[in-house]
Amino acid sequence: MYMYFIASMQNSWYKVEVKKMKKEDPTKPHDKGFMKNLWELSSDSTKLPFTTAAEEDMVRFKVEQKQYKREQKVLSKDRPKRPSSSFFYFSATKRAAIKSENPGIKVTEISKKVHGAPIACG
Repeated sequence: MYMYFIASMQNSWYKVEVKKMKKEDPTKPHDKGFMKNLWELSSDSTKLPFTTAAEEDMVRFKVEQKQYKREQKVLSKDRPKRPSSSFFYFSATKRAAIKSENPGIKVTEISKKVHGAPIACG
């Protein structure tokens, strides 16, 4: 409701008020809380059209939200897979070596050793 108020005021007399304030003291920027103060000081009868517009918009939003269904992407099983990364090839070779050195080791321990292994570049 406050946003409806801001939108309507900025389109009408708000610009005139800012011009008046700048004419009075051009060095002083206009009060940023001007609209907030104006809203707080407004009577309920002044706020009524904005609150009803906000309530109507909320009803519209909820109806649209219920009707909206996101389309699911249907991925074919024949689609090409992403290529493996270089680290995947590195870890596959190291994993086999670690398994042969330590039979019966847990999978988590293997991955810890693979990730801790130094990578020789060159």
